[in-house]
Amino acid sequence: MWSGLMPDYTIHVTENPYATKLISGLIGLFLVFSVAWGIGWATARKNHV
Repeated sequence: MWSGLMPDYTIHVTENPYATKLISGLIGLFLVFSVAWGIGWATARKNHV
């Protein structure tokens, strides 16, 4: 079974569990923001033309 890109919101870069959750949370936030911005940009551009 597929476990996902960041299972349990951890990245095995450091042994500090707080740092790994912070880093993976920021990556997730950036990805969601980027997708939402891209959809908004495409929708606004489509309605503008």
